[in-house]
Amino acid sequence: MKFFIFIFGGIGIALLIGAAFAYNYSKKFIATAQKAQAVVTDLRYNRSSKGGGTYYPTVQFTANDGKTYTAYSNSGSNPSAYEVGENVEIYYNPDNPMDILLPDFFSLWGVPLILGGIGLVFTLIGGAIVFGKSGSPLRRSQKVW
Repeated sequence: MKFFIFIFGGIGIALLIGAAFAYNYSKKFIATAQKAQAVVTDLRYNRSSKGGGTYYPTVQFTANDGKTYTAYSNSGSNPSAYEVGENVEIYYNPDNPMDILLPDFFSLWGVPLILGGIGLVFTLIGGAIVFGKSGSPLRRSQKVW
């Protein structure tokens, strides 16, 4: 039984730590990023092994350095959230303009939300095993008269 406690609890805590890092990454990226108006120039389709696929937007924008960049979003959806020719506002890293984030909720907060949700479930399952098996751990240390 201890094996399951450590597995569920350990995975849960690891996922919660990953969610915290992902949240901090997005928060720091937004704080240091520049905004730019971009145009969606292409939708790359990435086929999955299960037969479906996901559309990832390619955008073109002019950075504050005056250069035009074409960058690929690492966040996609099916159906596509964007259309070719659509104007969008993006966040980009001024030190590496190819590093972009689209300012939609999932692109910014999807990874921390998913990791945090799954991590919370695993942590709660591990805790339920501990409390369900023997009652409260505090009760074990109390003397019963």
